[in-house]
Amino acid sequence: MRRRVIFLELKSRLGIAAVFLVLLLALPTCVTVLAMYNNRQFYGAEQFEDWQYMESVYVGESVGVDRVLEPIDYYMTFIDGRCLNASKEIRVTTMDDTEVPSQVYNITTYGSGYAKSCNIVFLADCTANSWATYHVYYGNPSATMPTYATDLSAEATDINITVWNTHYRASFVKEDPSWYGIPDSIKYLYYNPYNPTENLARADWNQILMTVINVPPYWFGPFPGGKPVVGTNVTIAEQGPVFIEVRAELGEWPPVRLTGVNGYVKTYRFYARIPWFIFSIHLNLTGANYEHIQSESYLSKTALSYVTYRTKTGSLTTINIAPDQGDILDWDCTWIDAETTNTTDNPVGIGFIVMNRTDPPYTGFRSDQYGVAPFQNGSLLEARQNLAILLHQGNYTVTEQAYKMINHQLTVVPEFPTWASILLILCVFAGVLVILSHKMQNQKLSTNCT
Repeated sequence: MRRRVIFLELKSRLGIAAVFLVLLLALPTCVTVLAMYNNRQFYGAEQFEDWQYMESVYVGESVGVDRVLEPIDYYMTFIDGRCLNASKEIRVTTMDDTEVPSQVYNITTYGSGYAKSCNIVFLADCTANSWATYHVYYGNPSATMPTYATDLSAEATDINITVWNTHYRASFVKEDPSWYGIPDSIKYLYYNPYNPTENLARADWNQILMTVINVPPYWFGPFPGGKPVVGTNVTIAEQGPVFIEVRAELGEWPPVRLTGVNGYVKTYRFYARIPWFIFSIHLNLTGANYEHIQSESYLSKTALSYVTYRTKTGSLTTINIAPDQGDILDWDCTWIDAETTNTTDNPVGIGFIVMNRTDPPYTGFRSDQYGVAPFQNGSLLEARQNLAILLHQGNYTVTEQAYKMINHQLTVVPEFPTWASILLILCVFAGVLVILSHKMQNQKLSTNCT
């Protein structure tokens, strides 16, 4: 009996060792396959037969809102030697291989000169609560730079930068002797469907998205006296058929009154074919504590007189911003909609939509003489503000719906091979069964021994 018990125990241990050996061999294989799957060689799609590789990208919608032309910014990596020139080679298509306009930026390379990674931007469609598939083709060193029809354009001169699409036109004034020309802010904003000649910014005062900082007992904009600070650089940083990015970087603040501002980067990203753009600012304030930061938008006296917002209790509030309303502290910090009148058939409205990456959260917004200025309060060493600016017709409901969409962007994941995931699950399941079997065998052996 003793020999039989020893034999059964040895057999059980050898069985466990064999199964775990299989797991040890299978799991790295699965991981390797999953890691390399998205850089696999591709042999289909006749119009792309000169492209050696394809990666499938899934975009998913989860909040029940149909998406049309939603910007996707997809970060992609490559195996060394597979993509020589990402800007020229990459093509994006729908599932049926209909090509869509795309734009590549932020390219990094290996020592060999081949692309290591990049960001790919394209506009995606996806119905509510579903998934859509897009294909990314690459691996064709002979490819030429693609050209796409687009409604997005920009013009830069020594005096100004102007960006426009079908929906709007925005201008930055780089050289202006008056206080009213602040280079990093929008001085002229036109909504084409409403009136392409009426400026929605209040150009007789300050401008749209002018950032100011409070360092007690002073208030400062980045351009005191209307003169650009030393080192200011306002340029078109990225330009293509899908998006244009205007960037302002501040080199040196006044040395006495604003010490400790180590970084100031302000960007505007404008997209093709859609009526909103994104404003972002990052302030690195290491070395000084700032109490109040706000981005002021002074609006047209004639076109935009009312502001609608939701309070922290969820109620809807509309105020007339012609008189000074002061600090609005009951705002729920989601969106603000400036309108002509408080009706459903407004000819023009501007929505200020707070985006998730704002840090610290907004405290409230200030309304003073046609101004809308979301602000952050506190002892701040670093701050980020991110707003989507929506030009629209109709009332606040357009902005409220856009807030839901913009802050619940499409989920983007690379394709996951079904067979590999099943194999991985089976391996784990087999391991669990072996462990349970081993425990039962030990219990049986213990019973026999007694």
